[in-house]
Amino acid sequence: MVDVYQYIVSKQRTASRCGAALLLLIVPLVPIKAAGVKNSTKVTDAVFVAFDTETTGFSPATERIVEIGAVRFSSTNVIDKQQWLINPNRKIPFQASRVHGIYASTVRNS
Repeated sequence: MVDVYQYIVSKQRTASRCGAALLLLIVPLVPIKAAGVKNSTKVTDAVFVAFDTETTGFSPATERIVEIGAVRFSSTNVIDKQQWLINPNRKIPFQASRVHGIYASTVRNS
């Protein structure tokens, strides 16, 4: 999952300029055709990865990501999970910290 983390962090500024926010994205672990999965494969047999982000505020144009979380799961269980803290190099507003519990001291060494 480290490659996913590096990709999202590298695209963070581009996403902000485009006005797109990374809130929650659920994607198949591998492209269906690349995996050789037939069209008749049931969703219950698939493996997914869900991404969640925490930010310094609500505006994708001006705010920064402070945490990325990823959970790999199937229909029956969690397979793996990972989280990364990101120093936004700016103040984290108190109102945002109250929502996600991430403070400047939390990300200082990230």
